[in-house]
Amino acid sequence: MIRANLRFAASLAVLSAALATPAWAQDAPAQKPAVDEGRITDVVVTARRQEESIQSTPVSVSALGAQMLDQLNFRSVDKLTQLVPNVAISEASGSITGTQPYIRGIGSAEPLLTIDSPVGMYLDGVYLGRQAANNFDLVDPERIEVLRGPQGTLYGRNTTAGAINIITKKPPQEFGAELKAGYGSYNAWFTRASIDTGAWGNSGLSASFAVTHSERDGFVDNPNTPRDRDPGARKTTAAWGKIHGDWGKLTVDVSADWSYSKGQRGPFEIISAYQPAATYFARSPSYGGDPFVVSPQYQDKLPTEYVGQQTAKTYGTAITAAYEVSKALTFKSITAWRGWDSSEPTNYAGNLMGEVIDFTSPTLYSVQRVSPFVAYNQDLRQRQFSEEFQVLGKTDTLSYVLGAYYFNERASELNDNYYTVVLPPAYLAALGYPSAVGDALTGQGIDLIGVNLGQTMAYHTRSESVAGFGQVSWKPMILGQRLELTGGLRYTHDSRSIDETSIPTPQPFAGQLPNPGATPGPSRTGDLSFSNWSYLGSISFQWTPDILTYARFSTGYKSGGFDARAGVDLTTGVTFPFTFKPEKATSYEVGFKSEFLDHRLRLNGSLFRTDYDDLQVPQYAGGNGFIPNANARYQGFELELLAIPIRRVQFDASLGYVDPTYTEFLLADPNTGIVGDYAKQAKFPYVPNWTVHVGAQASHRLDFADLMLRVDYAHTSKRYFHTIDLLNPANDAIADPGQDLLSARISLSDIDLGGGRTKLRVSVYADNLLNDHTRQAGIDFGPSIGIAGVNYGPPRTFGVDATLKF
Repeated sequence: MIRANLRFAASLAVLSAALATPAWAQDAPAQKPAVDEGRITDVVVTARRQEESIQSTPVSVSALGAQMLDQLNFRSVDKLTQLVPNVAISEASGSITGTQPYIRGIGSAEPLLTIDSPVGMYLDGVYLGRQAANNFDLVDPERIEVLRGPQGTLYGRNTTAGAINIITKKPPQEFGAELKAGYGSYNAWFTRASIDTGAWGNSGLSASFAVTHSERDGFVDNPNTPRDRDPGARKTTAAWGKIHGDWGKLTVDVSADWSYSKGQRGPFEIISAYQPAATYFARSPSYGGDPFVVSPQYQDKLPTEYVGQQTAKTYGTAITAAYEVSKALTFKSITAWRGWDSSEPTNYAGNLMGEVIDFTSPTLYSVQRVSPFVAYNQDLRQRQFSEEFQVLGKTDTLSYVLGAYYFNERASELNDNYYTVVLPPAYLAALGYPSAVGDALTGQGIDLIGVNLGQTMAYHTRSESVAGFGQVSWKPMILGQRLELTGGLRYTHDSRSIDETSIPTPQPFAGQLPNPGATPGPSRTGDLSFSNWSYLGSISFQWTPDILTYARFSTGYKSGGFDARAGVDLTTGVTFPFTFKPEKATSYEVGFKSEFLDHRLRLNGSLFRTDYDDLQVPQYAGGNGFIPNANARYQGFELELLAIPIRRVQFDASLGYVDPTYTEFLLADPNTGIVGDYAKQAKFPYVPNWTVHVGAQASHRLDFADLMLRVDYAHTSKRYFHTIDLLNPANDAIADPGQDLLSARISLSDIDLGGGRTKLRVSVYADNLLNDHTRQAGIDFGPSIGIAGVNYGPPRTFGVDATLKF
């Protein structure tokens, strides 16, 4: 460990010594560069809660602006994986609106409402409390900023990994309107309309409104459903609006957003099965005998029991008011209320549908339908209120942000799970059946039995967070004010509670053995509270107007809580804890930002190490649970490049690498019960070591339009979906081997339709040209359920869209 620390310290020293040495660019362009002029335009971000140039901000931040988002047909935040280094975001396994975001290797795939993501998602500075509700359609963003590393001071709500801030546009003073429509593979089509009212006379008011609707059929055929009910099918309607008031020193923005989605989550395909489950299910009349067929490869036809459509409604409103006392002092308030309602019936049985042998008594058996794993009823609800008050100031040498924050959340979940456990009759006694039952079945020569069981989660949870924070940057008059020193501090107090009721699950299928576990069990309640001090220190130096270097030391914190699923795994006997500790991060980072060749080349980079104490480690293993908090270290770098070698030609590239290692990973061996340290064997789920992006864009002016061609290639390396093979032996079989995504887009823009104001753009695009069958998520249900599978993303798609601007 000492040698590793010395090597890392030496790396920091080398990078600090090579202050003027070019590397790669860290920041994606926040808007389309001025390719016509052959120079990279400046980018303004609010990573430190005040507007400043991205090249003079000593923070590891990337930004994508409105024009780039529009060109890439950016519809949801999971697209960031292909564009931003060390960011991996995928759709959740069991939800049409859930995300699984990871930054620098830290994130969470757990959708429970009692667990927060270490990646903070923000909409105009408003924290979005549920990652299960964050994959809503982006209606009208001005830019998206991605901050990497712990954000313990200014974005302090449980953001130990980083923050993603979606900033919507400010209504302009001029009237404008836009219509956009498109059609593509799998009968995918969308329409979008927006209008800017311009200034309302001399009232100081202006407004912008937008609405969109999209639909697509599923991309895997389920012969039991029509195309618009196939896996991956989706219908979404979303609306957004903002009213801006400007009365000199006082500005007020009132915004609202609403999104409603209906459809099927991506296909879950079984690619591995345990014995004896594979043997048992192979006897089903639906399959006609051994062997039970599972395919490790993508299948475009998947017979699955239809359990209904998922629906999700996300909505919210915010009031942002700022009063400028003077050029040196501004008061700002962000008040927000948000809600989310979701119904998520989910069938994880994949192609396991039909009738199998299900025994009903010690002497008789009959053929009955079983369900390896399905949730027919899964209803979730969340409400949140937040208030943030800021004091922003600037003097000749100081800039500062002081503030107070309050967050209140209430959520509930009702989730009925049904599953079949396959085991020898002798094991029935362990489930509470009389031993005579198993003996009688064994005596008949029956070697395996399927038992239909059920489990219901029903809980209400409440979270409350109060914080005070401050950050001050000082540029002394010496050295031409090129030196900046920054310090930040935040105090947070969190309280959480849960009220969980054990409800007997109705038996879904008639004729099976009575379930001795389907009786009311004890209810669980709990109250927890946590407090934390997080802090930041950084130093930066502007060597020339175009070269900046910085070093940062910061900490972050994520509150502890409750695992509502915690229980005992039926097969291994592992007992998962009901509560888990807070997660704490300490980060060290150095970086540089630079431009060369008369602003034709931007080269930025950063090198980091983050130590995590009591890292929260969700782990599914038959019964869902948390492994006791672990300790880990993450090291890596981000490199990016943006270049305009000649007029109307642009290249951009990024490279991210993260190397995580556990320093302590304590777990009880399910076979012996002995607690051991499995730091060397444990994996980091959903974490690719490498993320790569390369893009090229060229344009040419025709007589009637601008012709633009853009090509993007993105690569992510292998990812595991579970932490420890002791509990999930199929972990390697379901792992994502890596993704290679190639996309292309050709556009004709600035087509004049008369009067010089009305312009048309027509684009043709292709995504996933290599037809890579991407594994987005995976679940190994363990030997007790007997199946393991993955969710696949869309295959190769084509489309065309047109935009009309007035």
